[in-house]
Amino acid sequence: MNATVALNSGVRMPLLGIGTFRINDGPKVNDVVRVALDCGYRSFDSASVYGNECLIGRALKQYLFDRGLRRQDVFVTSKLAPDHQGMDNCLKAFNQSCENFGLDYIDLYLIHWPGAQGLRHDHLSLPSLRRESWLQMEKLYEEGRIKAIGVSNYTLRHMKQLLEFCTVKPADRKSVV
Repeated sequence: MNATVALNSGVRMPLLGIGTFRINDGPKVNDVVRVALDCGYRSFDSASVYGNECLIGRALKQYLFDRGLRRQDVFVTSKLAPDHQGMDNCLKAFNQSCENFGLDYIDLYLIHWPGAQGLRHDHLSLPSLRRESWLQMEKLYEEGRIKAIGVSNYTLRHMKQLLEFCTVKPADRKSVV
């Protein structure tokens, strides 16, 4: 359970973690976080669209203290929602996620989806919105508010577009199979 991998930012990410998609009932979130910590899990994967960041943050605050653990003993991942793509929206969404979790920083922050809410997958503004989001995430990374940045559900085409301009390479690419 303690196995980790070093990301390109130098931060170590646990190889096993708890995904929290569709777990947004308060008592259920408390149970999941408590049991996960008791079983040795130290990584929690969430996203703003899951609607559970506040619940996870409260549960972590309670159960970390109860178990003599500190913030730096856990790895928290969250994701930028498709309707928050773009420079300003990304910053607002990130700040909201930090507030929701009750955290000063997030260990891994991902662009959840290469598209944007309300736009077709081939809309001409999508590459620009993705670029703005990524550049904002690079700023937050440089400020130390994000320990590693990455993407989720990106295709090879999206990755090639990203690698053409990014100065901070993605530390992680998550996809659902």
